[in-house]
Amino acid sequence: MLIYNGPVMIKEINEGLIELLKADGYANISEAIGADFK
Repeated sequence: MLIYNGPVMIKEINEGLIELLKADGYANISEAIGADFK
């Protein structure tokens, strides 16, 4: 799939990840990593 969509798909993945992080109350990915184990 990445071969056909290229950089556009990467941008969409990043934007989706940002939305999910914000919905869970995280400012960035570093805050979310290992959050279940703190």
